[in-house]
Amino acid sequence: MGLLPFRREGSPSKPSASNSSEPAGRRSNLKNRSVLFGLLMALFLFVVGCSKDGQSTWEAFGPVAEKQLDLFNVLLWVMVAVFFLVEGVLLYAILRYRRRPGDPKPPQIHGNTRLEITLTIIPTVLVLGLGIWSIFTLFDIEEPPKDGPAPLQVNVTGHQWWFEFEYPDVNGKHIITANEMRIPVDRPIQIQLESDDVIHSFWVPKLAGKLDLVPTHINNMWFQADSNKIDEDLPVTLFGQCAELCGLAHALMRFRVIVMEQGDFDSWAAAYGPPPTNTDKAKQGAQIFAANCTLCHTIDGPDDPALSATRLTGF
Repeated sequence: MGLLPFRREGSPSKPSASNSSEPAGRRSNLKNRSVLFGLLMALFLFVVGCSKDGQSTWEAFGPVAEKQLDLFNVLLWVMVAVFFLVEGVLLYAILRYRRRPGDPKPPQIHGNTRLEITLTIIPTVLVLGLGIWSIFTLFDIEEPPKDGPAPLQVNVTGHQWWFEFEYPDVNGKHIITANEMRIPVDRPIQIQLESDDVIHSFWVPKLAGKLDLVPTHINNMWFQADSNKIDEDLPVTLFGQCAELCGLAHALMRFRVIVMEQGDFDSWAAAYGPPPTNTDKAKQGAQIFAANCTLCHTIDGPDDPALSATRLTGF
């Protein structure tokens, strides 16, 4: 009697079949939910990339973007080839020479000196070749061609969280716009970049790569929109954005680049900033603007500086 195990009445001697199968069912449901969640997230990310105004670097509208894309394609396909070659050899060695049950422990050997030297020279030559190509590309796109049209100067200032575009001299006019950059087609645009507060990054994917706007420091770049690379009727609107995390509204720091014929650009510049029509509605709007808006915004004319928001000239 003393050796018999004691069991309370009503306590199960072993788990029932339904209870033992329950954890497996829960695991199966959890796995199915994880797969479904992964598919939904993949679909969500795919849909996010669908836009008629996509900012794609795969579509170059100018010489700078085209040369950068050519370099990127070479780097990409060389790296893809190296990756598949190395991984293919690695997988072959793992599967072909894997240890099987009963195999003796293999002897330790030194290796193959000739093969090791060869596998050192090949990547060295590849890296040097790609590096030299990159350097030549950087020098090639550093300045606009000397034998082309005279560049149009545009000074870009980054603010939290908008871009200011200043045209120092367009047919004798001084023009400043906000979040809208108008450029003539087939003409180099010389750009001077600086920041008024924190580091920003200027990026128009279809025209050129990114370049930072740094406080107390000036960077320079150029780009050009070529008519023979744009398969749409002008004017064409391209989109750019700040590509450097710069604060709370960084995601909203976008701007437009409107590519126009030279004649249309000259007409826009000539018509820019005429005196407002002196009507009752204009007077009422001026009163509203002066009462509230000038705390943050400005327009051409009033002396109040834009303290923390965009210029509203032209809106």
